[in-house]
Amino acid sequence: MGDPSSSSSGNTSRLPHWRRGHWHTVLHGEKRQSRRMQWFQPVYVGLS
Repeated sequence: MGDPSSSSSGNTSRLPHWRRGHWHTVLHGEKRQSRRMQWFQPVYVGLS
């Protein structure tokens, strides 16, 4: 085992950054059986 203060088990804070835009398969229609591609815009995250 190591020093618990140096553990990277989720104790780090994330810096604000841009999340890249990307294509995503979206389910839609009756019972979500149809699929279509949708562009998700880039977004700035981590401001809270």
